[in-house]
Amino acid sequence: MLGGPGYQAPSDTLRIAGVGVGGMGRRYLQGCASERIEVLCDVDHGFAAPVFRKYPGARVYSDFRQMFDKEEKNIDAVIVATPDHMHAMVVLRALRMRKHVIARSRSPIPSPKRAWWWRLRERRASRPR
Repeated sequence: MLGGPGYQAPSDTLRIAGVGVGGMGRRYLQGCASERIEVLCDVDHGFAAPVFRKYPGARVYSDFRQMFDKEEKNIDAVIVATPDHMHAMVVLRALRMRKHVIARSRSPIPSPKRAWWWRLRERRASRPR
């Protein structure tokens, strides 16, 4: 086992994917400096270019579906920083893959339906694969 006082063992390091990294996502990634940023995804590569340059070892995608299809085995957690109307699709896809999800946004679901939506999310995520 590697590690020790002041060091994080590789087995304790999360492999993170970021979706929507051009805006607020870049700040969320900064909070994960001790983890491995493996994959980045943003539809606007021009706007997200500074983030892509900051993490040169990360693989880059413009479509989160392709990213999930190709990188499912290479990531442990997903940071979702997409616009509100895209949150639900990305979060549900990541949960179905049994990934840890970090998503900070107002709920994309109107409040009367919110409890129902979260119960549905939990049922789908807990299904055996």
